[in-house]
Amino acid sequence: MGRHRPGTLESSTTKYEYSLSHEDESEILSFHYHPGEQAFNEPHLHLRSGAGQLGPELQRAHIPTARLAVEDFIQFLIREYKVEAAQDYRRNLEQSKGRFVKYKRW
Repeated sequence: MGRHRPGTLESSTTKYEYSLSHEDESEILSFHYHPGEQAFNEPHLHLRSGAGQLGPELQRAHIPTARLAVEDFIQFLIREYKVEAAQDYRRNLEQSKGRFVKYKRW
């Protein structure tokens, strides 16, 4: 609001859930941000059973994180999980995240 160019549209992220699962749909991890919906309102990470052997405390834990742009999650998948990406993905992610950073309101 107030920082976008006249005649353009604006979108905002009010909450998110970025999840990574195995092919059998067992969830490995998920990054959440859902303010006002539950007792834990800060951005956080859940490690799930798909991540391997975890103690019950860790399976229930809300591990604090910073707010995460979708471009950061995509970069994480490419770097750590070797997800196949287009040859020019770095440029595209940098441009997209640059716009996000310029216009974000948090």
